[in-house]
Amino acid sequence: MGENEEKEIEILDIPDTTKYWFVRANTAAEYLVDFYNNNYIATDSSNQRLIDFITIPSNIRSSNDALKTTYKAMFNDRDIASYENDIHNKRKTNQERAEDLEQIRRRSTSRANTTFKFVELMNIGDFIFVPFKSSEKFLVGIVTSDVFDGSIRHVQLLDNQGNNTYHISPYKFKRRVVWIKKIMRSQFPEKLSWIRNAHQSLFDITEQGADVLNPVIAPIYRYRGKVYCRIGVNTDNQISNSTWLTYQLTLQNILGKENNDRVFQKSRVQSKGDLIQFAADNWWWLIILIWQGLFGEIDFNIIFLKGTFHGPLKKFLPSEKKKAEEDKQERDLSNQHKQADIDKIQSETEKNNAETRKLNLDIEQKKTEIAKSREIAEQVKGEITNVMSRLPEDSRNNPSIKSAVTTRMQRNSERFAANNHETVKERDNIKVVKVDADKIRRNMKLSNESVGTPVELQKQIDRLKSLPDNDTHKAQ
Repeated sequence: MGENEEKEIEILDIPDTTKYWFVRANTAAEYLVDFYNNNYIATDSSNQRLIDFITIPSNIRSSNDALKTTYKAMFNDRDIASYENDIHNKRKTNQERAEDLEQIRRRSTSRANTTFKFVELMNIGDFIFVPFKSSEKFLVGIVTSDVFDGSIRHVQLLDNQGNNTYHISPYKFKRRVVWIKKIMRSQFPEKLSWIRNAHQSLFDITEQGADVLNPVIAPIYRYRGKVYCRIGVNTDNQISNSTWLTYQLTLQNILGKENNDRVFQKSRVQSKGDLIQFAADNWWWLIILIWQGLFGEIDFNIIFLKGTFHGPLKKFLPSEKKKAEEDKQERDLSNQHKQADIDKIQSETEKNNAETRKLNLDIEQKKTEIAKSREIAEQVKGEITNVMSRLPEDSRNNPSIKSAVTTRMQRNSERFAANNHETVKERDNIKVVKVDADKIRRNMKLSNESVGTPVELQKQIDRLKSLPDNDTHKAQ
């Protein structure tokens, strides 16, 4: 390969606005099998209509507090009206009725808060963590749709008597999810262990958990202006000071003296654990250099690094992942041809070729952005027409309702686009020192594998194709 070597790494590019949710599948994970086999999650909406929430006026939506208060009022009014309409409750004493109504308000407010989060705060591209019974394992997934309240078809898993072997959730408000992996309790961050004993059905754990959940989702990723990689430490033995020193010296040799102060480290090692190396976004290539130095093979003194940054939906959504794999195969083949040409020319020509590649890449990315913008505009237009057609006749010409639906559809499309991008960055003519990392890898049992057991994506593709939604009011 001459004096140059090309290295390419795929990096999960997590948007700054991504949220992380802990979602229970009811008590004792009653609906976990349903959620898993049918690619969705759901919440108890107390027989409310989704369209009533979607079309809450914009003047109320301008304040999250006002919007949350409106949800609470809608739930309370409905539940109290249901209580009052029950003739048996009219025969109770004033004291009994007061106690009943207080309990109803508490339960109703709890459901209102959960529904508010599920409808208004949860978004396409957010990550979901669903515990198994007793939290012995966790399902990890990504939200792929807006909320909808229509019925869906379910995979049938029948016993010898022809009965379904799992419980189907009765909850109406749903979101589609693609499952990424399963992780064991020991792989779920200790920092969030408190949540296993909490009783609420839905938690936003973004602020407490993003920094410890991202390494569980992917071993190398970009988030909030920094690029990270997770290095697993799997030794059962105590790590001595001399071993730590050897590890740090190995990293220094990989990075070179001039780059050591540009990379930082977080350690979470209690026997088995992990090390997180990270750098500012503009030094992304140093993280790839560490990755290659510890786990790859660098045979040349000058290398060319390429980082392909995939949005979460681009990486994990089945149809998009398949396309990305096909694109990568095509790029690999193209790179082989390019490298054969590079071997024949002088270093100055190589530099010019690198600049040309970058220029061509910029042009192609601009073309892709323009095409995607047009696609999104058409998608929004189609979704607005679809939702409006399902409204009552007298609501279709209501300007405030149409405005609310349009705003939500635009938000969904923007969110999808933000999570479905691909960006390629390149760094040329990097001088490296050959480092023997075998000894430190063996001593600390270092690994770069993704945490957990992947969930097969092709089966999910087939299921989703065979189980279309029978929707009534579907926001996307």
